[in-house]
Amino acid sequence: MPSSFPARLRRFAPLLAAAPLCLAGAAAALPSAPREAAAAERSPLGVSGHVAANPAVPGGRHIHAPFQLTNCGDEPLIVTAVQPDCGCLTPLLNRDLFDPANPPTIEPGGSVELIVRADTAREAEGPHEHEVTVVCTTPGGEALRQTVKLRYGVDPHEIRIEPPAVMVYQREGQTTTATVTITDRRFDPLTVLAVRSPTGRVHVQELEPVEREDGGWDYPFEVSVIGCEGEGKEVTVAVEVDDPAGRYRFIKIPVTVQSPDRLQKAALERVAALPNASAGDDSGGRDAR
Repeated sequence: MPSSFPARLRRFAPLLAAAPLCLAGAAAALPSAPREAAAAERSPLGVSGHVAANPAVPGGRHIHAPFQLTNCGDEPLIVTAVQPDCGCLTPLLNRDLFDPANPPTIEPGGSVELIVRADTAREAEGPHEHEVTVVCTTPGGEALRQTVKLRYGVDPHEIRIEPPAVMVYQREGQTTTATVTITDRRFDPLTVLAVRSPTGRVHVQELEPVEREDGGWDYPFEVSVIGCEGEGKEVTVAVEVDDPAGRYRFIKIPVTVQSPDRLQKAALERVAALPNASAGDDSGGRDAR
């Protein structure tokens, strides 16, 4: 005997009871603002391109990752700064070094090419992730920031610098000497042509190359730092080489000097700048005179 309509209705009662909950969940999943509002919140500076030009390269080689910066807004944008998070990155705009004294302008609908060049000579083997922040300014003075990510891997180094940089902590009148070795593990190694230091306070002496038992050559250099040149600023020594593979022209050795006298002076200046809570305050019974 066919079931009555009330009986059939009781069979669907659980589904009918859950329907308001399903509809509420669907409504919560819908965007709370219209598409026009979401588009208005989007940055007018768009980025497109590769996350990394190469997933992995032999250590010591350069990586070039191109990105396209596009002005998606309706007013011109001036590229006022390109800020990498690591000294191993060199940003190029339209294939030239970025010059903050002559910043390019991106017209509405226009674009410029940003190339991030990564030098892996002083980086450890394994995966790496870096960021470059591009700052653009509107005609009204508003600063817009866009971050470009760069991911890549570094395979065993064909050219390695050890230590990667020279850090000296000394006073004026003192001299520190360190040995920096450039190792070339390739079958056809480079030849050192010249060594250039930008200051007379950092002397670099090329030592005799040493052939390695495991293949390749070691090129040692004696780096002598006199006094407090730079006082915390990096001085870059350039080793000019003749590379048969044509990949390298200069290999850079960073040298940084920190003066304890300068650091102590900066600390005293910070303390002197702090507000004196007792000056003019006699609430505790102190004589403010």
